[in-house]
Amino acid sequence: MGKKFLFANLLFFGVCFVVLDALFGVALPRGERVTVPDFCGATEQSLAADERFELTAEYRYDESPAGTILSQEPPAGSVRKIGEDRARCSVRVVVSMGPETLTIPDLVGQNGSVAAAELRRMGLSATTEPDPSAAPDTAAGEVTRTDPPAGSAAQAGTVVRLYVSPGGVEYED
Repeated sequence: MGKKFLFANLLFFGVCFVVLDALFGVALPRGERVTVPDFCGATEQSLAADERFELTAEYRYDESPAGTILSQEPPAGSVRKIGEDRARCSVRVVVSMGPETLTIPDLVGQNGSVAAAELRRMGLSATTEPDPSAAPDTAAGEVTRTDPPAGSAAQAGTVVRLYVSPGGVEYED
């Protein structure tokens, strides 16, 4: 009977302790619970300004303006605990670097088809137009100039107009 009485009392006090701890947090100090806000669409600086969150960022090219948060982990609305053992809640974000910028290469003197293939390989588009102002001694199909010009910055997908010589001389490889 003594063991049963002891076990029943321990069980009773254990249940009381768990209930009181759940209701009032009487057992151990608890960390602050934070609800993770939706950072998507905000800027990286807005996340860095909130001292409750520790930022880990990955960067990639995107059509969004540079510095815009594209995705996050944990997702918005998640509840996380911070406190004595952990001063801040870790949030991993993917941040836009803006659209990828490419440099238009110098294609003057190349065959128009070869130049167009090089532009497509880089992620640019190409159109070819005859250049009526080309020197008569240039080979037919030879690139005489580009629009935008060589050295210009362009975003991926930009159309580069290749002006080619109608030629007085046949092109040789």
